[in-house]
Amino acid sequence: MIIIDKETCKPEGRCPLMRTCPAMAIKMGEDGYPYIVQEKCIRCQTCVRKCTEKAVRIEI
Repeated sequence: MIIIDKETCKPEGRCPLMRTCPAMAIKMGEDGYPYIVQEKCIRCQTCVRKCTEKAVRIEI
């Protein structure tokens, strides 16, 4: 499972990772933080590599 750590994530509007996800599995929550729709996620780890805040990680 890939998760976005809200403690590390510093959202400033729309998350730029939403454009980089080939499965379009990253959405913005009502709380202003991005989240990953696990059912859509193909676990390519593009978001893990491209997150400048290092807020996206793999959790087993």
